[in-house]
Amino acid sequence: MVADATTGVLKRISIKDAVKANNGLSKSGDTVKLGGSLTESTNVTLNGNSLTLTTSATDSIKIENLRSGNLATDSIVVADGANGTLRRVSAATLLTSGDQTFTATAGLTTYTVTDMPNIVSRVWVFRNGVKLQATNDYTVSGGVVTLLPGGTAPDDWAVLAGDKIEVQWVK
Repeated sequence: MVADATTGVLKRISIKDAVKANNGLSKSGDTVKLGGSLTESTNVTLNGNSLTLTTSATDSIKIENLRSGNLATDSIVVADGANGTLRRVSAATLLTSGDQTFTATAGLTTYTVTDMPNIVSRVWVFRNGVKLQATNDYTVSGGVVTLLPGGTAPDDWAVLAGDKIEVQWVK
């Protein structure tokens, strides 16, 4: 039994008519379930537990109307390849690059590149502006570039005093 707010008259209603659903919930008959429009800010606090959202081949997770970010200050979301756990990393962690130029002395073949990580995805080495070929003309290991001069004519070469050796890298 409920009293009409305007007239005060008592009337009988079923419980399913008395229950409303909003802010991320929906109601179908006498069932209230998760799934509906958010009408106000909603936070989920897990206190050390985790939230698992399961998708299928036909169901996925999407976020509509996501605001633009800033790579200089925001993080990037990545997923663990084994279990799908989401984590955030800085853009600098994801992509870093650098370059360094050396002035060679005659015969110098080993160059330690400042700030180059031990593992990089790409390295380019130039001698006097000409790109050298990886594994044929140089190797890279642990932030150290080793030139491999020599070869046979017309592809033979040597490191001469004053050569400009430029190393560019991307992690």
